Amino acid sequence: MAYKDHGAHVQLVPVLREQKSDVYRNFVRLSPALFDRILARITPIITKEETRFRASISPSERLAVTRRCSSSEVPPCLRSTVS
Repeated sequence: MAYKDHGAHVQLVPVLREQKSDVYRNFVRLSPALFDRILARITPIITKEETRFRASISPSERLAVTRRCSSSEVPPCLRSTVS
């Protein structure tokens, strides 16, 4: 569960949201208000159960990753780091 304490969603996103809304908007591709409205509507649908074997990903993190990866031509999460 180390990622829950040290991941970008836990440490970076709250700082961007509070201090630099333009950077947050670029990171998540939505304004904070619109992100919250969408999250409120889809949370019951995308919430997963925690199991003995793994911790679930929060609805907020699921939405942020989906928005970040789906809004660019080649999603950053799929880009190769090897040239």
